[in-house]
Amino acid sequence: MKILLLANHARRGGITTYLVVLSRELVRRGHRVLVVTGGGEAAETITAAGAEHRTLFLDTSSELNPRLWRSAAVLRGWVEREGWQLVHSQTRVAQTVAALALRGLKVPRVTTCHGYFKTRFFRKALPLWGDRIIAISRAVERHLRDDWHVAPERVAYVPHGVEKLFSDDELESLRAQARKELNALPGAVTIGALGRLSPVKGYHVLVEAMAHLKDIPVTLTLIGDGAEAPRLDRMIRDLGLAARVRRIPSIPNHHVILHAFDLFCAPSLQEGLGLSVLDAMARGTAVVASRVGGLPDLIRDGETGRLTGPGDPASLAKGIRSMAEDPEGRRRMGAAGRRFVEREFTLARMIGDTEQVYGPLISQAL
Repeated sequence: MKILLLANHARRGGITTYLVVLSRELVRRGHRVLVVTGGGEAAETITAAGAEHRTLFLDTSSELNPRLWRSAAVLRGWVEREGWQLVHSQTRVAQTVAALALRGLKVPRVTTCHGYFKTRFFRKALPLWGDRIIAISRAVERHLRDDWHVAPERVAYVPHGVEKLFSDDELESLRAQARKELNALPGAVTIGALGRLSPVKGYHVLVEAMAHLKDIPVTLTLIGDGAEAPRLDRMIRDLGLAARVRRIPSIPNHHVILHAFDLFCAPSLQEGLGLSVLDAMARGTAVVASRVGGLPDLIRDGETGRLTGPGDPASLAKGIRSMAEDPEGRRRMGAAGRRFVEREFTLARMIGDTEQVYGPLISQAL
């Protein structure tokens, strides 16, 4: 198959991780893949894995940006001249460009819904989902059905796959290395959080929750950057948490640092799935997460982690405290979460199920 993947940009984030993994694994299975984005640091990773990357003007938050018409014209030319058999969009802007580019062509369109779309008038009038929609979690699947009234047969549930699974010996060695790199405090429960610093990720709730935990030995390392960074830095200072909470804008080996944490926290106010949670669980790390979106697909409260009320610092602090004071429970839930991820969230399943979406659409278009 000749697959064209389309997204706003190739900068660090969940959608870009999805693009990198999907393009690499499709190439490994013998497909030809072109990734078209507005540019970003992951473009080199994409090409190194054997896919082709090209840049168009796509990096905008508005699907009404008039420059997208030019991008659609260029994209249409590539599809017609080079015979790309299917266009797979990752964002609303990409959906719009794909719909404009493919008008009148017998080239199927697929969209992956990575989260939640606001039901604005223009989006409801022109949903532009394409021929099939991939939902990354059961919660997103329900969002498409209940909020957008998409027919169930048009939606395919295809969760993300974990990139690497670890043996017990590997985990032990990597944990020792990561804790040394992080300079983790002996005797303190080390909490980690990782992601883009935007309000919807709820990191302000996590920082406030840490203020409720000054009586127990816990530390927080928050890895990420974004618009919320100045606010979070002020909160850390004003709440007197500088000795307990540290923010690292970014590190090249964040996948290694994940091994250092005794507990991982995802305080999101909205979440399509939660790739950082998947990564933490794959490492056998216990997780405390908000009861929103796709996170309950991953966390079975009391079995594979703890779920807390979204936007509620006291509830989050209570969940963290219960795990921090129960090392055996952390170990048990971390191990159960690791088994769950290894069973349900494999790359083989992700890519195989995606191919099952592509194949019939391409066959019908021939």
